[in-house]
Amino acid sequence: MPLPTHDANRLAIGDRAKAVREALLSLGMRRCSLRLVHYQAEPRPLRLDWYGLYWRWLRALHLAHPDGADFLFEDLRSRFSALREGEHLAAACWYEQVAECEREHSEAIRAAILDRDPRLIRKEIAEAISALRRQLALLDARERSDSALEVI
Repeated sequence: MPLPTHDANRLAIGDRAKAVREALLSLGMRRCSLRLVHYQAEPRPLRLDWYGLYWRWLRALHLAHPDGADFLFEDLRSRFSALREGEHLAAACWYEQVAECEREHSEAIRAAILDRDPRLIRKEIAEAISALRRQLALLDARERSDSALEVI
């Protein structure tokens, strides 16, 4: 059984509430207190924490439009992967990355088609989409950083 979202937040925040607050402010949040960060890790029956709200949204999409929920989940995964891999991948030649991504995934999809395995085809297509979304996120980040440099 998964943890309640407030407990998951408590574990995720750990002893870094001040750093989380500073990160939220640096990401454009106008007002953010340590209390607000700690609030995310407290059980509140009448108001959900941010993670709980996202989880409710994803569950509602899953009930009403499963493909939309899959897309949103994969989009979050690709954005997170781009965050995690960001500097390493952004430093490399992104033209080569896109070409390599396309080549690897088209070969995997072709092999799945030759095997006539619908589950494997679906898996390979989903992985290709996720990888391409990651590439788009990196490209977007690169464009944003390039345009920020132009302003300076």
